Amino acid sequence: MMGVGVKVAGLDSPGPGCASVGVMVGLVQRLSGLRNLGRYSSLYLHVLRAIALGFDSWGCVKRAVEAWMGRPVQPRTLSGILNNLVDMSIVGRVGDKYVFLDPMYERASREL
Repeated sequence: MMGVGVKVAGLDSPGPGCASVGVMVGLVQRLSGLRNLGRYSSLYLHVLRAIALGFDSWGCVKRAVEAWMGRPVQPRTLSGILNNLVDMSIVGRVGDKYVFLDPMYERASREL
């Protein structure tokens, strides 16, 4: 008898911990997507990590990325990456600061 209102214990509503499982699934999906950006350039990953760790102005991002990479980053290159991340709606600009538009991307970027 299909469609009969049979309730199975624990399946009619999410129990404790279900929200955290959903958060983890979202985090893993976003982390995987961010790592794919690294195929284009490792600079993307460094820029995302810098913003996630609070280096959120253009100059702070540049200094953090250069320190991690051990080499200078051309201003035009950094600007292009930041503009691409804004165009992809991963980060946005608030005044002179870059911020994540989705907190899951921010959390995932801290793990890069």
